[in-house]
Amino acid sequence: MELTSLLQLALLLLLVLVVALLYRRQTLLVARVADLEDRLADREQLLHEVHSGALGMGQRLLALAGDVERLQGTQDELKNVDPQSKLYSRAAKMVSLGADIDELMRECELPRAEAELLYNLHKRP
Repeated sequence: MELTSLLQLALLLLLVLVVALLYRRQTLLVARVADLEDRLADREQLLHEVHSGALGMGQRLLALAGDVERLQGTQDELKNVDPQSKLYSRAAKMVSLGADIDELMRECELPRAEAELLYNLHKRP
């Protein structure tokens, strides 16, 4: 064989080797891209689920805030309607300030059982 034929054969083999390596690299890259697309789709699905959950939670919190506001209004109305509740509120405040059972009985004109109950409900731990 001539030298030029050997060189041509060597170049052809080198070219085949380069094409094979490039094909292998392309195959790996295509597989990697497919894997990344799958992972991205999974993340998008998770994000969608979290977003939907957050929206639902936000709506629920708004509803609960409305319920709390309505209950607060009802509670305020009841405080104003029942004169005894003012007395009990005063007694609770006195307990939080350190009053004892005898003081509650004397200042709020409560029977001992009610004074003890209020004291036990509102005393500091």
